[in-house]
Amino acid sequence: MKSDNIEMWNIWNSTSAPNYPHNQVIKYCLKRWPQRGDRESIKVLDLGCGNGVNTWFLAREGFRVSATDISDQGVNAARLRLLADGLSANLRAESAETINELPSSLDLVICVGVLEVVGLEVAHRIMESVHKSLKIGGEAFFLFAGEESYNLGNKTPYHLHGYSEKEVESLGKLFSRALIDKSVSTFDGQKTTHFEWKLLLEK
Repeated sequence: MKSDNIEMWNIWNSTSAPNYPHNQVIKYCLKRWPQRGDRESIKVLDLGCGNGVNTWFLAREGFRVSATDISDQGVNAARLRLLADGLSANLRAESAETINELPSSLDLVICVGVLEVVGLEVAHRIMESVHKSLKIGGEAFFLFAGEESYNLGNKTPYHLHGYSEKEVESLGKLFSRALIDKSVSTFDGQKTTHFEWKLLLEK
């Protein structure tokens, strides 16, 4: 992500960011680790955490959490969100391509709404960093826009990239297993389509 976009994401994190964790993140994490005691050893990175809604959920549910975002406004908002509920996480302001974790140290990476922002070329570099950071058997869970979604290109100030299925398949080549699912919903009497890919990768 270009550094000249940081201010735009600072503004987004202070005005437009969501206030609740993504329902797909909740479903995945609670199904994958249904017992709270099992989560205490799971080291997870919320990559591109924004204002920390998913970070808050992960910390609240007992995971060992780190979280990063290119927006220092987002990181500060995440810190305040955690403090308000007596929760903690290792928070850092850094780009999604830069994962300052030890190699093979993470059990899980959660990444929501980032790949459509950075585009395909940077997304591949993110996959390299994620792969390097995960333990053998570790998983990465990505949610991002598909090519038929309503909010792509110049339709918003964020110039999002919607991924084709072929592009999604290319993102998983480094990993031992890749599960690709999609969620498509309509609103405004089916005039508008929201298309989101769900990509689960295992090292």
